[in-house]
Amino acid sequence: MGSGTIFFTSCNFRCAFCQNADISRDRFNGIVMSPRQIASSAIILRLEGVHNINWVGGEPTPHLHNIAEAIRLIARDGIKVLDELSDEEYDAVLSVKADFIPYNFSRDWAFYGNELNVPMLWNSNFYMTVETTKLLRVLMDIWLPPDFKYGNDKCAFRISRVPRYFEVVSRNHKLVYDWGEDMIIRHLVMPGHVEDDSKPVLRWIADNMPGVLVNIMDQYRPENETDPNSPRFNPEFRELARRPSRRS
Repeated sequence: MGSGTIFFTSCNFRCAFCQNADISRDRFNGIVMSPRQIASSAIILRLEGVHNINWVGGEPTPHLHNIAEAIRLIARDGIKVLDELSDEEYDAVLSVKADFIPYNFSRDWAFYGNELNVPMLWNSNFYMTVETTKLLRVLMDIWLPPDFKYGNDKCAFRISRVPRYFEVVSRNHKLVYDWGEDMIIRHLVMPGHVEDDSKPVLRWIADNMPGVLVNIMDQYRPENETDPNSPRFNPEFRELARRPSRRS
């Protein structure tokens, strides 16, 4: 049944074109949950038949401490994590489910022999420390196409308010590549940024990560500060106030 997605609020970027700015820029736009409740959410999704748990945001990296603790509880306690929730905690977990289809629970979907089996997927912008990347290597089974947005630091800082972008993200991509792990890099083509960003990113990948798969995405649309029809529109990002064309 695909991925079981767990969304977190907040992000370590402030992308002008963010399509989910309502959760990415507002860390309070959600429900506070303990690591045990987060672990229970993952187990419930797995018992419903999802293939993996997709940790996403916003951006999951600021929540790594709680995610790591949730995974530790799953590994240590297994299905007992659910049993130890109070009724109030369990109701809070169910209150944030995006669908309310009455799926049946099945141990056949969630267990391998007598062991609870919950594959983990990291869905990230890949802007994190070396230590975080190494920790995630132990915790995660799948790297969902990590983002590689910008080919230079100037665009990254102006559009996403993030410093040292190219240094940090290229380092992390190369680290995972050198480990020999499977990955598909995704790059979003933005209008007016083919020469400054798309081509340098693709050139660097070809030179440093030969053979890696790349998903070049053309679905950019103006949102948030780049949408002329939005009250948040910022004229500074006027070049991003349209969809990409064949020319750029």
